Amino acid sequence: MQAPPTEIPATPTTASPVIFRDDFEGALAPGWQWLGEDPTHWDLTSTPGHVRIVIQRSNISDGEPRNFLVREAPAGNFEITTSLRFTPAGAYQVAGLLVYQTQGNALQFGPAYAACPGGIGGQCVYYDNFARGQWIQPNFATFTGGGSPAYLKLRRMGSSYTASYSADGSTWKEIGTHQNDLAPAFVGLVATQGYASEAPADFDYFTLEELP
Repeated sequence: MQAPPTEIPATPTTASPVIFRDDFEGALAPGWQWLGEDPTHWDLTSTPGHVRIVIQRSNISDGEPRNFLVREAPAGNFEITTSLRFTPAGAYQVAGLLVYQTQGNALQFGPAYAACPGGIGGQCVYYDNFARGQWIQPNFATFTGGGSPAYLKLRRMGSSYTASYSADGSTWKEIGTHQNDLAPAFVGLVATQGYASEAPADFDYFTLEELP
């Protein structure tokens, strides 16, 4: 008599910790909102598969936001990542990741046009921390060689926010950690501080992962 077939147990599936991802394929995914939207300075068509934000005269420390692309932040720990093509060409221009409570209470991390040890303007990443409208030093200015694309990661663990950079998306270098007791309302993308000139920043994707 033929033996009954042996049942192969199903492979358990593990839920991905990534709760949101947008690859910017033709439209923004649900859940995004603009702070200070200027529709003449962003689009999804200049570089297909990317969202382009053109830097204007704004910042995260005071005044009004301009085209901060954000979504609601999780209540607990999280990690956000992006990849962007951006060649800063004027003083203080910066583009990258954003953790935002209100103007003057936020963090931003990404390629910036300013001098850093071992490098020159346009070849650095900066990690800025603002609390109650005051810039909290240091900004961890780090020479990266100005490669494009730049891969960015920002992780929250309690009141600690750690930024990391990669030139290839796999080998990461920790840039620095800020302590900030802000209660983040939003996470997202920023391209700002275009005081001398405007410049485009093309973001390839954005991910949001909840952490224990």
